[in-house]
Amino acid sequence: DVLGWILAADKIGLLIGYLFVAPLSGYFGHKRVSIGCIVLFGLLAFLTTTAGNTAELFILRLLTGIGLGGALPSGVALTGVAFLTWSAFAGGAAAGECPADKVKAGAVTTGEMTPAGVTDEVIANIDLSPKGGEFKGQMLRMRKLTIAPGGVVPWHEHSVRPANIYVLSGMIEEYRSTCEVPVVHKAGEVTAEFGADLAHWWKNTSSEPVVLLSADIFMPAMKDANTM
Repeated sequence: DVLGWILAADKIGLLIGYLFVAPLSGYFGHKRVSIGCIVLFGLLAFLTTTAGNTAELFILRLLTGIGLGGALPSGVALTGVAFLTWSAFAGGAAAGECPADKVKAGAVTTGEMTPAGVTDEVIANIDLSPKGGEFKGQMLRMRKLTIAPGGVVPWHEHSVRPANIYVLSGMIEEYRSTCEVPVVHKAGEVTAEFGADLAHWWKNTSSEPVVLLSADIFMPAMKDANTM
């Protein structure tokens, strides 16, 4: 019975750490909680080798489990953030492209004209007028767009409005004027939108919401019906 409790101590601690320590990352951040718990785990794991009796061994294994349980969720979260950051800027993070044999001018000439299932949140605006010249009346804008399953970003063009689109989460299809087949964009990809021959519309054909970050230069007078 004593041996059983000793062997189970770290599992009990793991559960306690997961339920009561890991949530502290919401207040102190994943990095701090993860580092603190890993240090605690390593120190206590070493101290278990010095336990003088079964009671000390049980307590040390229990505390070791708490440290591990507190570190695991934050470690997973930090790994996810690191992966998204790497995938966005690494060489393999280029946006989905049209297959070379499917590139064709005027391949798509129209599409869905009405937005559906799109939430458009303006995060920040910068008035570029102080730069003078052609910048007068233009804005540098950052937006967050959430497209529900089946949602549509309607047909629009980019002859005068350059934009960069970052797929924060999910997967979405683009129907582009210069491609005969849909172009699939996945989380972590960035696509640049600008050119007299570029027009398109987007649709979330998946079962999960898609979240996009859009940075563009536009004039408030431009028609802007949830376009990207």
